[in-house]
Amino acid sequence: QDKYTEIKYTPPKNDLVIKNSKNTRKKNNKNCKCAVIFFHKNLKKLYKARWIKKCVETVLQQSYQDFDILEVNYGNDSYSIMEDYEFGNKHYFYQKNYSTHTEAMVFLLNLGFCKFNYDVIFNTNLDDYYTLDRFEKQIECLNDGFVLCSSLMNYITEDEEKDEDYETMKWTSETYSMPCE
Repeated sequence: QDKYTEIKYTPPKNDLVIKNSKNTRKKNNKNCKCAVIFFHKNLKKLYKARWIKKCVETVLQQSYQDFDILEVNYGNDSYSIMEDYEFGNKHYFYQKNYSTHTEAMVFLLNLGFCKFNYDVIFNTNLDDYYTLDRFEKQIECLNDGFVLCSSLMNYITEDEEKDEDYETMKWTSETYSMPCE
């Protein structure tokens, strides 16, 4: 029987959640079954279109491309963020009514691990964007024996007048007092 990673709180941004650490901790495991999760409610009211676009495009342009997308809109509309994008792999869209972000995320994690049998699920936040090697680097961490892999982040400030963003603080392992080995 498979063991599942227990989730008590919403995972930190950029987390990688795995189904069974014994099955995915193999050297050169480039063929693990992977998915990305998108969960949202009232998306167009909460976030600017360019934020959503930047998030989705950095996911679709990842150097590691062998993943499917699981998406749930847990609000009162049926909008899918993938409507405007072509994606060559599988995209599963659900419209459900949930009260919280955590309920929607857990729905997708359970669906991904229990119904579709994914080994790895990449968590995303639609107001974030990612380095284009994020998935590749996180899978490398799995291959090195890590069970949970989270990325550091940078703070981005928006310049409303120029309609652009700029980096205001770059977090490093030293910032968190966690030296890298």
